[in-house]
Amino acid sequence: MKKILIAGAIVAAGAVGYWLSQETGSDNPFEQNTALTYIPSDTALFSGQLQPFPIKTYVNSLSDADKNATAELFEGLSGEDDPRAKFLFDLSQTYIASLEKGATFIQTWGLAEAIRGYFYTLGAIPVFKLDIADASVFWGQLDKAETSSGMTHSQAQLQDINYRVYALGDEENSLDMIVAINHNRLIVTFNTELNNDDILDTALELSSMPKSLADTGALEKIIEKYSFSHSSISFINHQSLITGITTTEGNRLAQQLTRYATQEGEDAFSELKQDNCRIELQGIGANWPQTVMGLKGFAVSEDSSMFDLTTVVESNNTVILKALSDMRGFIPHYVSHLDGAVAAMGLGLDVSKISGSLTDIWDNLLMPEYQCEPLAQFQQQLAQSDPAMVGMMTGMAQGVMGASAALLDYKLTEGNDGAELKSVDAIASISSDEPALLFNMMKMFAPALAEVSLPIDGTATDVTHVLALPGEWPIALKMAIKGKHLVIFNGDKGQVAAEHLSHEMVVKNDLAMLSFDSSKMLEPLQAYAEMAGTNDVLDLSQMKPQNMEVKLALDVDNKGIVLHSYVKSFKNNQN
Repeated sequence: MKKILIAGAIVAAGAVGYWLSQETGSDNPFEQNTALTYIPSDTALFSGQLQPFPIKTYVNSLSDADKNATAELFEGLSGEDDPRAKFLFDLSQTYIASLEKGATFIQTWGLAEAIRGYFYTLGAIPVFKLDIADASVFWGQLDKAETSSGMTHSQAQLQDINYRVYALGDEENSLDMIVAINHNRLIVTFNTELNNDDILDTALELSSMPKSLADTGALEKIIEKYSFSHSSISFINHQSLITGITTTEGNRLAQQLTRYATQEGEDAFSELKQDNCRIELQGIGANWPQTVMGLKGFAVSEDSSMFDLTTVVESNNTVILKALSDMRGFIPHYVSHLDGAVAAMGLGLDVSKISGSLTDIWDNLLMPEYQCEPLAQFQQQLAQSDPAMVGMMTGMAQGVMGASAALLDYKLTEGNDGAELKSVDAIASISSDEPALLFNMMKMFAPALAEVSLPIDGTATDVTHVLALPGEWPIALKMAIKGKHLVIFNGDKGQVAAEHLSHEMVVKNDLAMLSFDSSKMLEPLQAYAEMAGTNDVLDLSQMKPQNMEVKLALDVDNKGIVLHSYVKSFKNNQN
């Protein structure tokens, strides 16, 4: 049963992530979108593909590595005797086989070439919906999986809609998966002991909501506020979640949790439902109302796909946002633009602002004297920390605006004891208002640097001896002051990156960033495996690099804490 639930979680998470990455269609996705009228305005979780997505083309763009990764998700279900696990495993194998090409995928599942999809909650009950073009084809796949696994369903009817019921629970816990098709949409949801009488009516689109998501205009407001694409929007409603755990009847989630507490004879959230906790937690919810996700850009073709996703943890707490904004530092171009490099990371922090900003954050969190016991305990633990200590530790690094590093290239060769480094190009840098002064201060902590002198004209100095690296390593480390940056590098590509830094102005542009090229990371390993004919623990000879470029960036603005995610994947190796 545990593996069944894990597989279900994987499918749900994958579905949510998938819809976050889509974009195409008309300019106004809200016109005649009847699906939104069946989604409650206070849903705690929503992810919607609002414009038809070219699923056929997208499947064609998937690499073998993408398909293999999908197959690995369901390996844990193989060999299970439980008919429920066998049923899910059979469906997963059909799904994996259908990924061979786009035409096969849509024909296998009865889909159109472009589809919309939705995932949301009715209280705690998840609902999944997807456009379907040929219902008989989809039902046929479920029939095949039942025959293969021994799983059976019961047939039920609500008004004029027939639906299937798959019993996934046990003697102690009732859990039925409901599968139906209405309004040309596949609907998957669950019946549990928590459900109200109207849950299934609403999920199956037999009755609309008194106040729906379509009525609120919430999605349009998110798009306008963040300049997101109209294609897909997702959000987590913190205030709905807080209402659910701090009240008994405040929303559908609260009603379900109350029913569960009555059945169990114990309410895990009873303390949070006291007046002081409810008021104080709702105040926190007002300051941090929701997390929203949307696309800034998307492109899909037969050979590649790209999505640029932005996630914002919304905040109305101007004190914390200002403190975090003050701490923003500098991250160089070689981190934000790989330009053929393997991987890079950067931490952008204005060291001179860290102590003051942390003090402001600490004071803000301690300022309301919470009466709610869990919140009061949190404050007591926080009060034991002293942000002033951070100021003492960072005092000697005043003027530093960030530190970054990148692996630009590397190659392996076969040595006496296995793989050896044939060549490496890399760079690390610290950006500072006074890099020469910073270097002189570093000598206090690294005596080996005492004899090293760095000309202010940018001339590089060999410092390989300082690290006492093995002589057979192909490393000749050089150190230099390049503009406002203290740099250490190796190799020709490292030198080029260092020279570029000479012209980069130190400005506040981010908090943290990570970027990498997955194929660049694995290609040298694969090349070595093929050359050496090895088949070791990592099975390198079987590795097929997935050609994917990824960039993750953490930042803050006046709307909240921001995470930018950029992913571009190629069907074939482009390097």
